[in-house]
Amino acid sequence: GRHFGMRGLLRVACIGDSVTRGTPYASVEEMTYPGQLQRLLGDGYEVATFGEGGATVAPFGGHEGDWYRNRPSFAALSAAPQYDVAVIALGTNDAKFWNESTKERESDLQFVRSYREFLSQVRATKKVVVLPPPYRGIVEHARWVHWGEDTSILNERIPNLLRDMAEKDGLPFVDLPRAFVAAQKSNNGTLADLYAPFDAIHPNDRGLGVVARAVFDVVRSLRLRLRCDACVRGKWVATKDPPVYYVVPAERAGYVERNKPTGAWTRWRYETACNDLLAPRRARALACKTAERLGLRRVLLVGDSITYSHAQSLAHLLDVVPAAKEEQPPTKPKKQKLQRLAGAGPSQLSKTLTLDASCGFTLEYVRNDLLTIDETSDKCLPWFEKYRAASGPTLLVANVGAHASLDVFETRIREALPRIADVANERRDVVLFRTTYPGHPNCSTEAAPLAAPPPPLPASLDKYHWNTFHNQTTTLRRLLASDPDRFARVGLLDVVPMTELRPDGHRPEFHDCLHYYLPSVVDWWSALLFTKLDHLAAEDSQSTSVRRKRPASTRVSDFFC
Repeated sequence: GRHFGMRGLLRVACIGDSVTRGTPYASVEEMTYPGQLQRLLGDGYEVATFGEGGATVAPFGGHEGDWYRNRPSFAALSAAPQYDVAVIALGTNDAKFWNESTKERESDLQFVRSYREFLSQVRATKKVVVLPPPYRGIVEHARWVHWGEDTSILNERIPNLLRDMAEKDGLPFVDLPRAFVAAQKSNNGTLADLYAPFDAIHPNDRGLGVVARAVFDVVRSLRLRLRCDACVRGKWVATKDPPVYYVVPAERAGYVERNKPTGAWTRWRYETACNDLLAPRRARALACKTAERLGLRRVLLVGDSITYSHAQSLAHLLDVVPAAKEEQPPTKPKKQKLQRLAGAGPSQLSKTLTLDASCGFTLEYVRNDLLTIDETSDKCLPWFEKYRAASGPTLLVANVGAHASLDVFETRIREALPRIADVANERRDVVLFRTTYPGHPNCSTEAAPLAAPPPPLPASLDKYHWNTFHNQTTTLRRLLASDPDRFARVGLLDVVPMTELRPDGHRPEFHDCLHYYLPSVVDWWSALLFTKLDHLAAEDSQSTSVRRKRPASTRVSDFFC
């Protein structure tokens, strides 16, 4: 099919006959109804068209070549990944006079049965039925006269059958006959103004706009949920934009305080289906907005030195003064001293940093390499009581992995996960486990991102057991799926797909191919975090009711997987 929006968050398939195909009745391809629908829906959607001229929904005898299931578009549709919305506009050609005259004439029941069977074969989360546009009857010098003089079949019988079927099956439908009549009255014109010259059935640009607007209204009324992997997978693209912030190297203590104010690794942006919705420069605005909408009072990060780097990134991004126009990055990011939260290094770090009272939340980091609760050491500081004692909803971002074997990882997760989940469910926290990415051996020779994920390391090079990190993520997903109700407020912040593509930006001067300098790819973790939280907050807003402000039906795992 023809794709109009190539990187949308939500995918819409327009399935139908020549009215859906649009050409040659539209002046240009962008004026077909799917093309106009793409413009109405915007960048957040990807609209694809699967239109076949003369196609029927039922396999009429003697005309099997017209059956949509025998057309190339059906094969292409079946081979494509599942769509979020399928808009089905078929039935016009089933009403042709020569089809209705065959000996094997379809009864009303048979037509509806064929339509339902076709719907069952379309893979989509939501399905929308479109009632055919009105048939104007015999038009002088008309090029298409297949429907004859009887307008009742297409203007009454088919729409009524489809309307009754949609209502019985609980399917949303687009009532084009009413939309066309309303458009005619609003412009004090005639139906002919909405059709191609000398044509009784095919709309022109204006008529296709009526179709697009009617479909748009129904699609936007659907409560569509973004796929939980939205914004996660993408590619790195070179950019001339400066970093959102610069840092001045502080004394050489701890991991991320060995920074460089500039570097080639900072001149890349991560391009995903979210388009420019995902960007570090939007982190502060999104953080403030989502914290308010989700009622969050605190962001708590618990983990190892990599988590400390994430905390430093957040401190910088949330402290950046927004540009005059939010959609434009600052031309000269302000230089700022690296935020030192406490102590001489991350092993001693356990202090609250209040970033901005206007955002209504605080940022905290606690060093605990193994996410222990009852055991403490110099690198496993106490954190659980601090988390549990919070007075309001908390965003907890935790990690355990870089310092744990697979057995130790599973043991620690099994111990901590139920206790965290019980607190989160009671307080409506958002709990995210950040995935652990493998490092890049020989990073000193790398100067640019990779185009594809690297293969697993040979055993001879995997002295830090980086190859086990993927198994840790698989284990965590399995544990979360074992009790989805109890772990409804827990999800995964999956930073591996973007990070494994970045062998550049590490700290080879210190023989360190695991940690990154700042600013770096770590800032994009924060961008991903708040972009996905924004999606979660939007779902919470859609689910709002008078009696229950934030219903328990909103699962964090539906947005973070």
